[in-house]
Amino acid sequence: MKIPPSMLSEQALRGIALEFVSREGTDYGHKDWDMETKVKQVLGQIERGDVVIMADPETGSCNLVTAREGKRLLDIQDELDRLAEVESDNDE
Repeated sequence: MKIPPSMLSEQALRGIALEFVSREGTDYGHKDWDMETKVKQVLGQIERGDVVIMADPETGSCNLVTAREGKRLLDIQDELDRLAEVESDNDE
């Protein structure tokens, strides 16, 4: 499920961005950026809509993905929901 940034507090958004940039293996290219700069860059990407927040209600976790990947994930979920509905209708 996609979470609109407007539904989250500034502190929650910052926490999500900080968790994302502090993950092991996060690579920002040839230049070394400090943590605060990385967080600001990610928050800017969220604000512009280049990156979206996707949540998994089953695990209670969230992740940041590109807008394109977020759309793909939502399309897959819609298709799975549609198939489940068809299967449910066939069982009746």
